[in-house]
Amino acid sequence: MRGSPRLPPGDFAARTFPHVPARGTFYRCAVTARPLLDWDDRATSRFSSPTLPFPVLYLSESRITGFWECFGDELNDQPDGHKALYRTKHLAPRQWVRFQIRPPLRVIDVTKAATLRKMGADAGTFLAEYAVTQRWVEALMSHPANLDGFFYRSRLDGEAQCLAVFGRPHLLRAHKRFGAKADGLLLKDTRLLLFLAEQDIGVL
Repeated sequence: MRGSPRLPPGDFAARTFPHVPARGTFYRCAVTARPLLDWDDRATSRFSSPTLPFPVLYLSESRITGFWECFGDELNDQPDGHKALYRTKHLAPRQWVRFQIRPPLRVIDVTKAATLRKMGADAGTFLAEYAVTQRWVEALMSHPANLDGFFYRSRLDGEAQCLAVFGRPHLLRAHKRFGAKADGLLLKDTRLLLFLAEQDIGVL
């Protein structure tokens, strides 16, 4: 029988984890009407909540991973052979935003089994229900290591990595550190439209 979801252990604040740098290029499949640096504090996001110490900036390692993070749930709910996105509702309001992070952020990688073990977590911890994942993020935000965020595995794009950045005050002010730039509308991205056709996803 499956046990209850694992929560942060009582000695979490005393534990240490291997840090890794987060640098280079990342992407968001973003709403054009929102700021390029779109810090999220919604309770409806996996690692966000108005009750957490900081908002979160969600990034992905590729445009396609960002696409799946935005639309994967909705497409999974549609039957095979009838999957589709609407130009006006889904694609027209969104653009790619490209990030060039430097200097590197100080994060941990929760896709690594060794890191999870040191945390007292397991492979399902960061894929659990939001009430659980938000408890873990609160513990990470409050940890004495003062982490900038963590790498995690996309729930909707297999082995692809994503990055959750904590909106600590020094990062909220550091706009240039993220190098965020609008990088084209989804509807004008011929590579994306070809990808949708290859995946048998209609554009209506």
